[in-house]
Amino acid sequence: MIRAAWNRHLKDSECPRLWAHLQEQPVAGYYQITVPQCDSNPERTATLAVRFGVVTLAPTQRPKHSLFYPLPPITLDAVYVTEVDAVNPEQQIEWMLLPNISVTSLEEALEKVNWYCCRWHT
Repeated sequence: MIRAAWNRHLKDSECPRLWAHLQEQPVAGYYQITVPQCDSNPERTATLAVRFGVVTLAPTQRPKHSLFYPLPPITLDAVYVTEVDAVNPEQQIEWMLLPNISVTSLEEALEKVNWYCCRWHT
């Protein structure tokens, strides 16, 4: 499981970018999580809108003399989570999760969100 940091190009999609493609997917469900206290920010409950879908990431550009040229596109599942009605827009949750395990239902998407939330329990 990784959290995407870059709005990658998609291959053969009407939406050329990862975030735009997932934002167009219907909300599969809503989920509440407890966000732990961090610095001066108190613990809070966040309601998340969960979307998911299969995407094909276009390969990154490489110089023609590169050992790994050309790279193939990669097809994987993505789970996009956004906080609904965030009190503080600066703290609003927005995660693009890219698991290496299939996501075909809301239950499987929520499982991946729970896995990602485990990072707070270290």
